Amino acid sequence: MVAIVFLRKFLFAWIAIAFILQVSETSAQSPDQRYQLGRRLTRFEQQWQLADNTTRARTTSAMQSAVSSFFSLQLDVATSKLDEAWLIALGTDRELLQERVSDTSWFVRTSPLIQDSKATTRHFRLERVPKQQNTELPDGAVPKGGLTLRIEILNADDNSVCEEQRVVEASQLSWEWTTGPLAEGDYRVHATLQQEGKAIDIIANRFSVIAESDTRLAAIRNPKDTPRIAVADTKSLTRHAIMKMISTGDANRIAESDMPFHTLLQDYEFLTDDSHSIRELLAQRSKSSYWLQLGRGKSKQYVRFQSPNPLTVGPLVVAYHGAGGSENMFFESYGAGGLIDLCMRNGWLVVSPRQTLLGTGMELDALLDELQEHLPFDPSRVFVVGHSMGAAQAIAQVSKHADRVRAVAAIGGGGSPTKTDALTKLPFFVAAGEKDFGLPRAKALAATLKNYGAKVDFEEVKDVEHMVIVQAVLSEIEQFFKQHSN
Repeated sequence: MVAIVFLRKFLFAWIAIAFILQVSETSAQSPDQRYQLGRRLTRFEQQWQLADNTTRARTTSAMQSAVSSFFSLQLDVATSKLDEAWLIALGTDRELLQERVSDTSWFVRTSPLIQDSKATTRHFRLERVPKQQNTELPDGAVPKGGLTLRIEILNADDNSVCEEQRVVEASQLSWEWTTGPLAEGDYRVHATLQQEGKAIDIIANRFSVIAESDTRLAAIRNPKDTPRIAVADTKSLTRHAIMKMISTGDANRIAESDMPFHTLLQDYEFLTDDSHSIRELLAQRSKSSYWLQLGRGKSKQYVRFQSPNPLTVGPLVVAYHGAGGSENMFFESYGAGGLIDLCMRNGWLVVSPRQTLLGTGMELDALLDELQEHLPFDPSRVFVVGHSMGAAQAIAQVSKHADRVRAVAAIGGGGSPTKTDALTKLPFFVAAGEKDFGLPRAKALAATLKNYGAKVDFEEVKDVEHMVIVQAVLSEIEQFFKQHSN
């Protein structure tokens, strides 16, 4: 009997690992799909924030379908369901919903992703997303008379630098726009479909303009240093990580997120100077984030970081993302980057480590020690937040390093805390949605922590599912951290 139970557990673990590897492999092979999912999720989150409670509740079913489709690897279905949820948040009538999903499934592809500052022409292509016809979307043919698009190019300060309106016909889905030369920088494309007197947002990718791009990118194409040693410092690892990110743009491959290639190249060139340090790099700007790869001993960890003021010592928030995501999730999703916004207005630094379903590259104590070498944060005021798999990771890290943390927020998931004196002294905020599949784990976590004697605030949010839960409780997270910041 014992052998049978063991065998069942072994088979379950084997199936789980096989699923994990399948998810990881599929995600890694579908950067375009991951990009579309991320952009559409952000678009939905922005509109959800503006909707009333009744409209928000109407989006729950579509979002549940989107999340379940993602985890069952039906990424095209997840994409169309995110569009459906966005349209519901806009207040679209039910009878028009599927027609509108078809309208909003267009994608304006801008290429190349990296353009020379001398270039005067921009290339565009109108595509249907998803391309496959195995979803609920109707046929993707352009209607007779074409589609009227308004396209605007905005700079890093969100100021419009040029715009045009054109009719795109089925016979000519690709076109060139002579804009004249653009200054160096990272640009955003805002595209809208003009239909029946209404303007409908269309997803479009960003691009960057770089002076003397061929000469400057030569160092990326033929690097002198490719650190492959087991022990590497943060500066060389970060330089190499940035080099790899820029390479995707140089090859004109859309990654999972819009990369600011001009800014990344400036960071890379800054770090090629032996006299410059990571600390000096991070002191340059506060309006945008940095991608770093930390190195400490044999441990390595990709992170994305942002500070409200590079010269101010303040609290640090460590944010662990959920399964299928990356270090970009808290910066671009979970309420369209809502956690970053609240951290910036409160004077908190924020760092999000990349993790896989097999864990992180660096333990919390090592992460904080290495960050302390480069960042002016207050080590006595460290907050930890995690969503879903990230909630479990947050609990696992805090169980081992409770003496390094001031307060913990576990959202949309649970974990298995280890009881210690330090852990029981920590305050916890645990939350999940009423329609959240992570609700049972969140309830179990709250019960365990209370049984240990820890102070726990628990919230179950009505009409909310697994993905929206972070956005739904952002204000509660803010108040919880503020309450324990002094």
